[in-house]
Amino acid sequence: MIKTRLKGGMHNLLLWITLLLFIACTNALIYASSLLNFRESSQLIFVFSFYLFAYLGALFLLIQLWNFAHKFLAPKPLPGQKIVVTYEVTLEEYEKIKTFLADIRI
Repeated sequence: MIKTRLKGGMHNLLLWITLLLFIACTNALIYASSLLNFRESSQLIFVFSFYLFAYLGALFLLIQLWNFAHKFLAPKPLPGQKIVVTYEVTLEEYEKIKTFLADIRI
């Protein structure tokens, strides 16, 4: 129960950070385009294409940041959760395995 709350909270935190960085990139692009001199219309296509490439590069970096943050900050499953019993066991052996996994989780 606590682990799912932690996982959900971490996911929401990373989502908010990514959204705020996305808004900051968009605002930076809008501010940079407001500095243009529209009298020099021959250079506007080049400048806007440069801004577009810079914006797409920033979005790509945000995606990489998202993947990096999820890789290192997301809660990992406990080692005992990865064990799968695939053969038939007696009830006593099952209880031993169950207590062993409970001891590992503590």
